[in-house]
Amino acid sequence: MNIDPKLAIFGRALTALPALYLLMVFRKEKLVYRRENLKVLVTTGVLFCLHWILYFWSLALTNVAVGVITIFTYPIWTVLLEPFILKTKFDKVNLILAFALVVGVYILVPPEPSNAMFWGISSGIGSAVVYAFRNILSKSLITAYSGFQLTFFQISVVAIILLFFIKPGEWAILWDNKYMLLLLGAFTSALGHGLMVHSLKYFNPGEAGIMASLQPVYSIILGYFVLRELPNGNVLMGGAIILGIVVVEMWRKMQKTKV
Repeated sequence: MNIDPKLAIFGRALTALPALYLLMVFRKEKLVYRRENLKVLVTTGVLFCLHWILYFWSLALTNVAVGVITIFTYPIWTVLLEPFILKTKFDKVNLILAFALVVGVYILVPPEPSNAMFWGISSGIGSAVVYAFRNILSKSLITAYSGFQLTFFQISVVAIILLFFIKPGEWAILWDNKYMLLLLGAFTSALGHGLMVHSLKYFNPGEAGIMASLQPVYSIILGYFVLRELPNGNVLMGGAIILGIVVVEMWRKMQKTKV
């Protein structure tokens, strides 16, 4: 599927909404919202839209490996931002991990980076930071809504925002790619993000993000077999450092749980 990122995101949102609705019907959940939560619901939806835009832009400017590794720095950003937003206790060790994270991202940059690579990595990191904000704010709503209800509201905001940028002739492009968009929307958006938000009922945003951190490995493997994108030495080394940091943070969380 080789279409404009804007169309890919809009088509992904459109196909995710009916899939999310069916999941809610299956779970016997009603689609209701509370007026007092409207501001936060819209804010998380806008953040979700910005996250997707920056992520797709990163993929367009770099490759699957770099794009996915940079976006999956979000667990560390979440751990760093969470104490300031949710007023939880700050862990000083996270400063060391954050520094190591910067080193890992720096290694991703080629010796003589092109403008495209620089902006691709920057937008990937920006996407990760925005996604961290979205997950942290979603945590404040998870007692009032299920993960699938929250995701439905957020993706509805994404679809409404992008609707204003869709030109009449682009609907035909969406229709031509309907099966791939349906696959992308139903599984990665509706099911994937719905379960991710649902997990916030049981874990804090940092822990949930850390447990999802194996996705870069799957993405790089799929990127090779589907797109024939072979990661270079910098990507492998930088990715190993970033994933190592995430594994360390996961182990620390598990040790705290045992105590």
